[in-house]
Amino acid sequence: MTGPDGICYLIVNAKAISDKILSGLGYPGHHVTVFLSGDLCGEDFFFRDFHRFFYPLKFFLAAAFKSGFFPFWNPLLFCGAPYASFVLNAAFYPLSLVFRFLPFPFSLNVFIVVHFILGFWFFYLLITGLGLSRKAGVFTAVSYCYGSYTICVITVLNHLPTLVWMPAILWSFHEAIVNKKNHILALQFFFYVWPCSAAHRNCC
Repeated sequence: MTGPDGICYLIVNAKAISDKILSGLGYPGHHVTVFLSGDLCGEDFFFRDFHRFFYPLKFFLAAAFKSGFFPFWNPLLFCGAPYASFVLNAAFYPLSLVFRFLPFPFSLNVFIVVHFILGFWFFYLLITGLGLSRKAGVFTAVSYCYGSYTICVITVLNHLPTLVWMPAILWSFHEAIVNKKNHILALQFFFYVWPCSAAHRNCC
């Protein structure tokens, strides 16, 4: 799903559900629709590092979780290599628990789509929290989630968590400082720590 055909697919589906989007409803359905013939159905937008690097690592993580042990060590890489301490594997990342409860590779597809849903919601909350309209929040969140860079980072899963949690950090900071909602400030700890447990240091 690359090139002009992929772009047209996104445009057509965005138009088909625009009424639900603009009314503030159906946000999760929007993401499922966009990814329906892609990630959720066993296909991918790109190749690159996804198949060669991240797919085998996530497969090992899922197998370890399914077997009931935490993967501190990967005996299948060379003569053995540390696994959990290599942050790109995201072994300590909370959303990696999806590999424990769903079959692979469907769990990997869900892992990706959930990040897009979270990124959409937090960017929407950020924009509307700044005083802009709901329509502005929807359109900017769509452009954030389905821009060329965001789609490209599907192939490099260490960038995706950083990209998704950044609007969450900005939203919680704005709510705490400007709107004086101090209880939301505590969420920043998690919004900072979670991407650091799944992304390379140059992404955080």
